[in-house]
Amino acid sequence: MFVMFRTLQHLLSFIAICILLPLHTSCVDYRELGTFNVDVPAFSTLVRPTVEPLSADSDEVYDLLLSAFNPQPGVVDHVWGVHDIGRTINEPDKIQLTLISDDFVWPNEVSLVPETVFAESGVVCVCSGRFPPKNNGSVALIPGWPGNVGEPVLISGASQRQLWSYTRAAQWVDMNGDNLLDAVVARFSFVLIPPNPPSFQGELVWFEQPQSGGLQTPDWSPHVVIQGPEFLSLPVRLTIAGAGEKLAILCPEYFGGKLRVVWTEDPGDIWTDTTLIRTATIEEDGERYFDLQVTDVNKDGKDDLLVVTSSETNGTVRVYEIPDDFRTGTWERHTIASGFSVPGNMTQGKGTPGMAIPLRFASDLKKPTILISGDDDRHAYLLVPSSDDPADWSYDKRPLLSSTGIVGGISSADIDGDGSIEAIIPAYGEDKVHVFRFTDETDGSVTKPTGPAGQVGLAGALWVASSIKTCLCVCVCFCMFVVSIT
Repeated sequence: MFVMFRTLQHLLSFIAICILLPLHTSCVDYRELGTFNVDVPAFSTLVRPTVEPLSADSDEVYDLLLSAFNPQPGVVDHVWGVHDIGRTINEPDKIQLTLISDDFVWPNEVSLVPETVFAESGVVCVCSGRFPPKNNGSVALIPGWPGNVGEPVLISGASQRQLWSYTRAAQWVDMNGDNLLDAVVARFSFVLIPPNPPSFQGELVWFEQPQSGGLQTPDWSPHVVIQGPEFLSLPVRLTIAGAGEKLAILCPEYFGGKLRVVWTEDPGDIWTDTTLIRTATIEEDGERYFDLQVTDVNKDGKDDLLVVTSSETNGTVRVYEIPDDFRTGTWERHTIASGFSVPGNMTQGKGTPGMAIPLRFASDLKKPTILISGDDDRHAYLLVPSSDDPADWSYDKRPLLSSTGIVGGISSADIDGDGSIEAIIPAYGEDKVHVFRFTDETDGSVTKPTGPAGQVGLAGALWVASSIKTCLCVCVCFCMFVVSIT
């Protein structure tokens, strides 16, 4: 009896240790704050005039910009805004939308133009267009936000005969050395002339800001850099070992099936001489490159590329380490999540995942958890790093949200300056936008999310179930061992 008692004591202690052991060290708690209604929400963007972290006593506020489109011909699409969304972020059902414009067909990503571009704040930029009959897209500027906004000014050469569509936000760079910032953007043309199969053409292009009156002048002069990029381009300054920094433009290609970097050999980074433009292929494997950003994913002090490839059957999230010389070096790839697939039988033309956003806290020195929109797979996810070791590229994919349709363009920020991160997740098929709050847990415990009423969420339930299963296996083994020695 004494042996059995001592055995039980050891067993209970062992079970307690198993349950309390953390599974990883990067920890984020989350809670859904609620939803607000909007028809067919697509892209969300959280914006404010400056890029410095928001403090609790700051006078600045975050605004939400939101696009909503319906592919049906003749249906009016909308661009919405919410000024100072932090006022009602804790009660999302009280969020009131303000109409910015209903002049665009298929509005996509909406952004706030940096104040340095026109020496004026409150200029909204709308990129629009996709498939026929809503493929007559544009890059447009709308002054006056928040308040009485002006009429859109189309800067994307609307007088051209060919119809172009613009998906992701224009980036602002001085491309010709005239001290004026120009609009850099990827665009594509979709041509459908039956009985011929549809054809696609993508371009990286920049629109030259006029010497005066740019905000009032339509049809800026276009300059094509390269053929290929369709949805997204990202100008970034990359360091070259021993040679300083150089402006490069990262170009994922969805239909082209590759990821490239573009630069000019001009020593002053002037892009007007097309004979000096060079490209290097980072990856060419036929996958559909959809989303990209530059960020330090593994907290080793060096920036990486966080990349999404979209697929019907095996979408991935990847990290590419930037080489010492981006022009000639090898970009080492790490696939941190895979197996994303579109449910159902009608999957042609669809893809998953969509966008990837690291959840970075102001004081956090750990590897960030990554928020993923599933796009056509109707979910949102968290990718949780298995450890904070920079050499460990393993992640745990955890479901965050299950929806009834497309999960659109997500955005996140510390909206109210309290140290937590709020995320905006458009649920296109629900006609709702979900609002989540993420809180940094610094005690090293496992992620244990809570639902709207405080219940343990799905990921937490999986954690508990996994712990119980492990402990039961340990119990069986331990008891068999005890039996064998008595």
